[in-house]
Amino acid sequence: MTQQEANNHDSDSPPVSKLLLQLFIAAIGAAVYTSSSFSHGRRSWNHGRHSNKKLSFYDGKNMSSVSDEDTRAACEESMLPLLRNETIDPGDVNSLRRIVAMENPSCFEKHFAIFANYFSDRINAVKNHLFLHIPKAGGTSICSIAKKSEKEISLDANNCWEREHFLPLWCCGEFEDRPSWQSCEDLDGALPEFVMDENFLDYPLCMQQRIYSTLIRDPVDRAVSHRAHLNKFDAQGKLGDSYNKRLDLGLYNYFSWALSAGMNNGSKISVVPELDNLKIAMDTISRFDFLLDLFHNSTCNMKILEFMGFSNVTKLPNENEKPGENSEPFDRKKLEDFNLLDRKLYEYALRITYVDCDFFLRL
Repeated sequence: MTQQEANNHDSDSPPVSKLLLQLFIAAIGAAVYTSSSFSHGRRSWNHGRHSNKKLSFYDGKNMSSVSDEDTRAACEESMLPLLRNETIDPGDVNSLRRIVAMENPSCFEKHFAIFANYFSDRINAVKNHLFLHIPKAGGTSICSIAKKSEKEISLDANNCWEREHFLPLWCCGEFEDRPSWQSCEDLDGALPEFVMDENFLDYPLCMQQRIYSTLIRDPVDRAVSHRAHLNKFDAQGKLGDSYNKRLDLGLYNYFSWALSAGMNNGSKISVVPELDNLKIAMDTISRFDFLLDLFHNSTCNMKILEFMGFSNVTKLPNENEKPGENSEPFDRKKLEDFNLLDRKLYEYALRITYVDCDFFLRL
């Protein structure tokens, strides 16, 4: 799918919560890295300190003086498509629910039943699932759970990939761009009920056909584990001359790359994440149905897995984190600098998991 097709898809979607979504986009520029600069190479970050200011959808708009009347008006305007039972892109609804829950709690409480009913209808109607597997965030554990379920899954060796499109670029196969899907119908028709994508995410999201989910993890902890895992592959002679390219991909804002590279009209592996990629990544995860952080809040994770159709899980396995794997020396400050975008993305993703947890546990 081309970037133009993705843009056309967006333009066809009903304008849900225009005010809040516009504030969201405007906020990113005001809140991200106000004192940092970075250039176009993965290894050439300037090591300035980034802003500690927490992202708010109202940052940059001086919304602290907004009146209660305007807040109520924004609430009702944003909810009109749902109140009218209009056909709405599911990602828009997910994004709207989270934005309202974070920035206008009274509006969220007023319309909680609408969001709850929409969510229930969606997970009951849509059974096919695409899981974006971020390496060293717990995806192998999710695959292990899926293999024990009754779902039809795609098995590649011990994993749940589809080989032609979703093979892990960071470790496996040739280090080259893979083909994109031509349409949502092609994607959904070719894939099994549950499949994991350990490559870049395709656009547009096929949310009429698929539930979308992913895993998050502290970016520095993930990068440390990722490097150790990659070094194990290299020691086995599996990577050859591609080692440095794969290391660059895995250690420098990988999450932002995986969520945004599919929007690039040309080569995906050549994309070096910058601020625009962060904006795409943040908008995309706000649209996903589920975000899991297997390193925090097991109660919510178990509830999410139940909603995903894995109702017999009693304990979350930890398949790929081996004792002593992360014992190699490393410069944590350097990895923090290398993952400035992913750190901001993770901060935002955590906010989503907090409001999601409250929402899911009330259902």
